[in-house]
Amino acid sequence: MEKLSALERRRPRRSDRSSITNLSILRRIAMLGVLVGGIEELAQDKDPHPQRAPVTRNQTMEDVLYQCRAALGPLNVVERRATPEDEHLPPDPGIAPVRMTGTAASKLWKICKNFCSSPSDTAGEISDDVRASVRYVRDYRMSEEKVQTTDSALLDCNDYANITCQKLERLRFPMYLLSTWPEDPQLRFDEGWHQMAACKLADDCYLIFDDHGQTLWQGSLQSFGRKYGSKVTMRIIPRVGISAFAEPKYDNGISKFLVQTKHGIADEHEMQSLDIHERRESFRIASR
Repeated sequence: MEKLSALERRRPRRSDRSSITNLSILRRIAMLGVLVGGIEELAQDKDPHPQRAPVTRNQTMEDVLYQCRAALGPLNVVERRATPEDEHLPPDPGIAPVRMTGTAASKLWKICKNFCSSPSDTAGEISDDVRASVRYVRDYRMSEEKVQTTDSALLDCNDYANITCQKLERLRFPMYLLSTWPEDPQLRFDEGWHQMAACKLADDCYLIFDDHGQTLWQGSLQSFGRKYGSKVTMRIIPRVGISAFAEPKYDNGISKFLVQTKHGIADEHEMQSLDIHERRESFRIASR
């Protein structure tokens, strides 16, 4: 009887309140349409149908480097070749959602324990991480114009990659954003990810533009992504790790992520190439 009385005294739910479960099917579809439409709008390119002249192919290596220096300034190109061992890659763990989720849960549990033992210090660390994350998304792939008014100490690798792609695309170079992350899924929350600009010169030959220098890489792009760019073993991020460069319609981080995802390609074999047909020995002029 006591339980029954308690139920009777419970405050009745207001009939004028609404939730998504009370919405009609048509209103739910309308809300979904607005959401999808907003995402599609943010994923629009700045110039959806660019009227560009075709890529100048069959150039010499000297021609390519001359144009790069004219657009970017002095270059510090280092030639590297993949060894047979570099090309024998172990299986790629891919996104590994289960392992990444487990690692994230473990880190969240550790933060909760630290918050209980030292709330002030942990709150400060969380605040710093949130501010850094917000700044990263806000300033992701800064444009050439914005970089000119930004302290160089605040620039990230994605800013250098974006500027390089902007400048070389004007020369009709087929430019790509190359994004890598740690091969071990458990390290992806601790070790930095990396982004570079890449141009395919020929099959198994690439010009990679990093924020610290440039590399003329002779070998597969997958082997380069695994070997260089970090102190830990890296991999090209599946589906979005090789993305044809395109400027977004809106200059914000969300739009840039969406456009980059939209232009992601499956692998390096789908990349456009300048088709340089020189003997590999002549490529050594790049290091001069």
